Amino acid sequence: MPVVSIKNLNKTFKDFKAVSDLSFTVEEADVYGFLGQNGAGKSTTIRMLLTLIAPTSGTMELFGMNLRQHRREILQQVGAVIERPDLYKYLSGYENLALFGKMSGLRLTKNQLMDQLEVVGLADRAASKVKTYSQGMKQRLGIAVALVHNPRLIILDEPTNGLDPQGIADIRNLILHLSRQLKKTVIVSSHLLSEIEQVATRMLIIDKGKKMAEGSVTELFDPAKTIVKLSTDDVSAALSRLKDCKWESAITKTSGTSITFQVHKEQVALLNKELVALNIPVLGLQPGNSLEEYFLSLTGNNQHVATFTN
Repeated sequence: MPVVSIKNLNKTFKDFKAVSDLSFTVEEADVYGFLGQNGAGKSTTIRMLLTLIAPTSGTMELFGMNLRQHRREILQQVGAVIERPDLYKYLSGYENLALFGKMSGLRLTKNQLMDQLEVVGLADRAASKVKTYSQGMKQRLGIAVALVHNPRLIILDEPTNGLDPQGIADIRNLILHLSRQLKKTVIVSSHLLSEIEQVATRMLIIDKGKKMAEGSVTELFDPAKTIVKLSTDDVSAALSRLKDCKWESAITKTSGTSITFQVHKEQVALLNKELVALNIPVLGLQPGNSLEEYFLSLTGNNQHVATFTN
């Protein structure tokens, strides 16, 4: 039985359709990547899952129960951090966690609270006031708050927004720990393909409120379908030199300044070597993947490239 089952979900704000006929499932122990550009409908969907806003139509089931009919029972098994967590900055990390535990109706011992802070890597800063924490530490404390009632499902909305590289790595490692060691089901929304690729077992791509693709990371990131973009100063001359070469059949697209190949990931270095041997000026050779190409072909908007792929 799926942990989350969404069918034909729609959300309209006056004349704007934020989510359109969206259906997906999240299985037990998934790290489910919810991927799309800013404004794609990710946060709206998550807010409907948390009953913060009501859907226009469609059904949502969590743990085999209808969310509308069993709201309280379901939300007792869900923890969430929506963008930046709301914390009391003049209290310590420990005091924040203890306070949120009491607000959830829990009576947690000091050892239990410290264990929770240990999970998110904050045990050594438990006594420090939150105002002294970095943004990454605040984000991890927010996740500790979301875990305080030991939920089955964790929902993280853009958890790496505004973090430096170390903060992003810390959140990434924490997500993997929640899944692999604590056996939690995790939904992670992001506009960063590179981050989702490193943590997700399955993912959904959403654009303008609609599902673009869904599947396992292995299915969507097929190494045999690596996209390689060659930038050169004379595409016509390059195509002439590639004629009757084994790489000619791998060409998928050409433009005024580039030639795109689809090859196995392990062949990229060989392709570069043989392009040079053919006296083709290689101004740039940029490998990507079939998912990036698929996404961009569907959106048809180059302004999305930097946000989505970097």
